[in-house]
Amino acid sequence: MYELYYFIHLTGMAVWIGSFFGFAVLIRQMSRAPQLNATHGALMLSMKRFVNVGVLPATLAVLISGVLMILRFDHSALPLYMRLMEQIGGVALILTVLVIGLYSRKITTSITEETNGSRISRIYASMLTISAFLGVLVLLITALRLA
Repeated sequence: MYELYYFIHLTGMAVWIGSFFGFAVLIRQMSRAPQLNATHGALMLSMKRFVNVGVLPATLAVLISGVLMILRFDHSALPLYMRLMEQIGGVALILTVLVIGLYSRKITTSITEETNGSRISRIYASMLTISAFLGVLVLLITALRLA
């Protein structure tokens, strides 16, 4: 069962980090336009929909599979890098789900009201980038067994 949790964990991390970096680059390029046109708006809404339906559940799968894997170990005997991975990764995932999930509503509102959504789009891209960098940081700490 551990192998299945590990597979889910790594697959979810790949979806989370890869999608967020990719979408952040696309959104930043689109937001350079003075005003979002209909094509940009439709693309933003479809990216937001994929984030809400595909990526955020993948981050929850990472969190749940990580918890299920860490429960197999004696918590008092865990090395520091494993504790950091558990704590920083858990906080990063919970914040990602809450902040990105709630901020997605602002994206929808700004695009459907036909206002200039480039500012909100840049903020959304920054949030995606920060979340992905937190994931990479946790991955780096774990892979190099730092601390």
